[in-house]
Amino acid sequence: MKKLTIITFCTILALAVFATCAGGATIGDSQAATRGSEDGFNEYTGKELILSEFRSSGKTVSISRKNNDMGDIYTINFQNGRVNGKGAPNTFFGPYTVNGNMLNIGPLASTLMAAIIEPDELKEHEYFEYLDKVTKWDISKGNLELYSSNGVVLVFTLK
Repeated sequence: MKKLTIITFCTILALAVFATCAGGATIGDSQAATRGSEDGFNEYTGKELILSEFRSSGKTVSISRKNNDMGDIYTINFQNGRVNGKGAPNTFFGPYTVNGNMLNIGPLASTLMAAIIEPDELKEHEYFEYLDKVTKWDISKGNLELYSSNGVVLVFTLK
C-alpha cells in the first residue's frame, strides 16, 4: 500500500512537471526561436526600452529622437510582474502578466503633470491607451513588439 502511494505521488508530480513545461512555445511568423516563449520576453525584462515606432492601419510612424528636447519619452520597463515607464511627460506604472506570447498590461496608473511640449507623432493619452489594449508580444529584428487589440503595434528598442 505504501509503495502504491509513493508511485501515485510520483506519477502526479511527473504529470504536473510535464504540463507546466508543455505550456509554452509555438512557432510563429517572425522569429521562431523566441515567439511564444516567455524566455524570449524575459530577455527584455529589467531593461529600459524606448518606443522607436508604431504601426497602425498599414502606416508606420517613427518616433524621432533627434532635435527632441523632451529627453527619453515613451519608455517601458518590465520587471517582476510590474511595468513602468515614461510618457510625455508623465510616468506610469501597473501590473503585467505574460503567458507564452500573450501579454496583458494594466490597469495602468500615472502621474498627472501637464505637458508643455508633446510630440506630434503620438500623444501621451494614445500611448497609454495602446498599452492598456496590448494582447500579445513578439520579437522582430531584435525589437520587442507589442500588439494591441485595436491593431496598433508598438515597437521598442533597448536603450
